[in-house]
Amino acid sequence: MAIKEYVSRKDGRITYTVYVEVRGKSRGRRFTRNKAGFATIEEARIVEKKLFKECKDECREKEVQGILWGKLVAEWFQGSMHMRANNPHERLSPETLVDYRSTLLRWTGNHSNTPYSAIGSEVFEELFRKLELLQMSRQHRRRLKRLIFEVFDFGIRKGFIPKLYRSPVENVSVGKGRGKRTEILTVSQVQTLIQNALMEKHPWARVWAFAYLSLMRSQEIYALPWSKVNFENRQILVNQSYCIKRVRILSKVAAEKGEEVSPNIGIKETKTDDWHFVPINDDLLKLLLELRSETGNSEFVFPRNTEWATNKLSRKLRKFCDKSELPSICFHSLRACGATHLIQLGIEPAKVMKLGGWKSLKSMEHYIRQSGIDVKDLNANLRVLPTEMPHNVVPIRANAGDISL
Repeated sequence: MAIKEYVSRKDGRITYTVYVEVRGKSRGRRFTRNKAGFATIEEARIVEKKLFKECKDECREKEVQGILWGKLVAEWFQGSMHMRANNPHERLSPETLVDYRSTLLRWTGNHSNTPYSAIGSEVFEELFRKLELLQMSRQHRRRLKRLIFEVFDFGIRKGFIPKLYRSPVENVSVGKGRGKRTEILTVSQVQTLIQNALMEKHPWARVWAFAYLSLMRSQEIYALPWSKVNFENRQILVNQSYCIKRVRILSKVAAEKGEEVSPNIGIKETKTDDWHFVPINDDLLKLLLELRSETGNSEFVFPRNTEWATNKLSRKLRKFCDKSELPSICFHSLRACGATHLIQLGIEPAKVMKLGGWKSLKSMEHYIRQSGIDVKDLNANLRVLPTEMPHNVVPIRANAGDISL
């Protein structure tokens, strides 16, 4: 609390200003009041007591309601980023955490100035009903629910929320949703796609072919340097990828510090934080030899491209698929096509996992299901039709007038 005296420059008249501040138990929460223009110190002190009581009452009311939802999300994000900085082996990358925060603010940002205690389960039930009507995938809805639950759990662990508090999303349903079947091209359709693109000299033809043949992810191909291509052993070492989000985040930090940005600032570990080899078959060898004549003197196998770096390749591929009268697929589906076709050819799923750099059996089960290999010939012994049709039976249709008694 403070009472300050001011002397007017015009007429020398003395007035008093009152400023009152009350701090809550939650970090960063302050309640203030101020008024000016009092003629006497006694009048200012009376108002000071009144304002202090107003601040205390507001503080008590807000403290009962608890921390604001927007503040809680911010605390969760900072805490998660701090944990990631102190633990390089933490599962979530900074880029992923930024995405998670954006998702939370996008769908719950309208409650940023609402105390957490005032956001009941009915609010989140309405939110997930809305997302279901917007045809948001069930996987995305489940991820959002998990993020909201993690924010509440963080608040309880850090003391922002009472320990006996129960998360309002605990029993909230995210709604129904059928699993969508990823569009997969047949072998002949992939051949048609690539051959048409090569004949038309489409700028992305070799990239599409490389993705199908190598089963590499888009950003792994973009980050592939010539130093990882071993022509002698006919192997490609895949142990890094490119992330445009990392470029944006680190460029902003460097700009604030006045530092220069490294040209390879976007290079990071692979999605699974692991490495694997891709054998160079005859088609891949042909592609690499063609590329070496063009980019052999540069660091990376494929030339740098803004559209590719910002993940806009799928639009080009879908447009070309429509032009070729083929099912519309995204760039990542080329990798799925390669995996599915290998399984259909009888390659063991475990070996396909090694080739594509998958670590999750759940992901591989998806491709097994896509290939249909898991149900092949299961109904071979189910028969209801006769095995042989009678050959000497000729149906005769007589008219009533032809029959004599």
